Amino acid sequence: MKRLMFIWMFVACVVAGPSIAQEKLGVPLVDANGKTIPLPTKVPPGKTFVLFDAKGNQLKTYAATVPITKPIADCVEIPCPSNFKAGTQCWRCSPRS
Repeated sequence: MKRLMFIWMFVACVVAGPSIAQEKLGVPLVDANGKTIPLPTKVPPGKTFVLFDAKGNQLKTYAATVPITKPIADCVEIPCPSNFKAGTQCWRCSPRS
């Protein structure tokens, strides 16, 4: 029985692990063709974008419909802190190498 439970947990980790890691670690988002989804150039209506650096310090906030100046960094979407209002998307940006 313990062996069956171990196998079940192993399979669950293999299946769910990559999607959990992508969300928690801020791995670049990809579309159906495997291309990285970049930071949009304009904030969609009803949304707010908040940019953070690699250490978690807030860099800049963009309100809805405001054009985003092209950052000299690579940005990936990350989960926002629970105290942020609904409609906020958070991005972690790091300098391009």
